[in-house]
Amino acid sequence: MMHSSFPIRIGIATVLWLALPLTACAQIDNPYDSGGVLLPEQAAYDVQHYDLTVQAFPERKTLAGEVVVSAKIASPLSWFVLDLDPLLDVTGTWFLTDEGDQAVDLERRGGRLWLRALQTLQPGQDVQFKVAYEGAPRVAPNPPWDGGIQWEKTPSGADWIATSCQMIGADVW
Repeated sequence: MMHSSFPIRIGIATVLWLALPLTACAQIDNPYDSGGVLLPEQAAYDVQHYDLTVQAFPERKTLAGEVVVSAKIASPLSWFVLDLDPLLDVTGTWFLTDEGDQAVDLERRGGRLWLRALQTLQPGQDVQFKVAYEGAPRVAPNPPWDGGIQWEKTPSGADWIATSCQMIGADVW
């Protein structure tokens, strides 16, 4: 049986033209980007404290957690934006007040959570938002250089869990 073949010639300009849109989208939507310029909504508040509670389920390699973010508003703000790995599901979002917790609307945009404030938050105002989440977080492919969670066992068989997130950010867990 004979096979015909022919050379495929694609110029470097064509390859770059095809790759640029993919690269641009990856840079914008990469949930593992850490650092860099903040969104205006993220620069509009100053985090005072994170109160993080996490429960690990090593047999399923999953986590369930809650984070309470205490912040001081620096600029008028209608959306409170936080980073959270898309591998983790949000199970609830609240604005905490002296009168009690009030559920807030959430929009998930890639690796960012957009929590709609109950009213426009004003400079100098102290606020607290709570996010509950769960799921199977990113496993670290090459810790500590390429991070995530490590699910290991000690020589005695006990669970050993570690996080490596210095370069990609703690939002992976």
